[in-house]
Amino acid sequence: MVRKITLFTVMAFLSLPFFAQREQNLEEGLPSVPAGYAESSRVSLKSIPLGNPLEVTEYNGPSFDKLVRTKTIIYDGGRISSEKIFTAEGNLSSGVEYVYSSGDVLTEIRGLDVDGNIKWAYRYEYDDIKRLVKESSFNIHNGNEVLEGYVTLVYDSNGLVSKRETFSADDVMTLREVFTYNEAGKLVEAASYYGDETLLKRTVYEYASGKGLVLQIRSYDVNGLYETTKYEYQQDGKISSILRYGYDSVLKDTETRVYCEDKIVRRVVTNADGSPSSASFCLYDWMGNGVFERSQEGITVREFVYPE
Repeated sequence: MVRKITLFTVMAFLSLPFFAQREQNLEEGLPSVPAGYAESSRVSLKSIPLGNPLEVTEYNGPSFDKLVRTKTIIYDGGRISSEKIFTAEGNLSSGVEYVYSSGDVLTEIRGLDVDGNIKWAYRYEYDDIKRLVKESSFNIHNGNEVLEGYVTLVYDSNGLVSKRETFSADDVMTLREVFTYNEAGKLVEAASYYGDETLLKRTVYEYASGKGLVLQIRSYDVNGLYETTKYEYQQDGKISSILRYGYDSVLKDTETRVYCEDKIVRRVVTNADGSPSSASFCLYDWMGNGVFERSQEGITVREFVYPE
């Protein structure tokens, strides 16, 4: 037996008008400190749902009557096992497999075509305490592997990622990222450089004294400061507002957030003159997983299947 929230439940609950425009992808206020996974694996695995679901199917569309299934993710023991990707017509187009070692660490992510043939792969290598030290990416055609490039990670004495370098298949470094932390282990600076050591971006984080909350993020490129982001908080420590300023310290826009039971249910972005720029609205199921999101881009509904 399984329990699942259906599309019809969500649609019945949401039969009301809503102002929705495109949501901007702003910083969350808590810097994404490198956690030991290279970029592709961290992106794939960062949103493991609560409640150990068996699977989740995602539907997308401009409205409820035009929703189409786009993806189904299969879980095994609380970790991603595989994914199925569908076309706009509902046909299977590709898949993804996740391979783990006997020590329960991710060793490979495989991309499959509609016939189950491996088309690409990411492989992961770890040190003796299970910290990721290398990620390699491959293109695979007719069983023949071609290395595309790889990423290496270096850790400091506190076990935090201090350097991440990206290399081409012929061992030429194309990107170097350096991370600096304070005594509390909080990320205070992240700088990235092209292979010729030209600055790509430098991000500086400033925290509230004694609380560890980010107050301000300053972003620089080779020409200097180009954006400052400031954060305001509720008494419980949740972000209430995010204000973005240009290089000239002039306000660009403000994001405000509304919460319900510790979950963000609404985000609204307004321009400096107060006019609406974008908005989104979210709902969660009894496990705390997001089952509905609406924005100017359309509607996303997720159907979770849980063990009984």
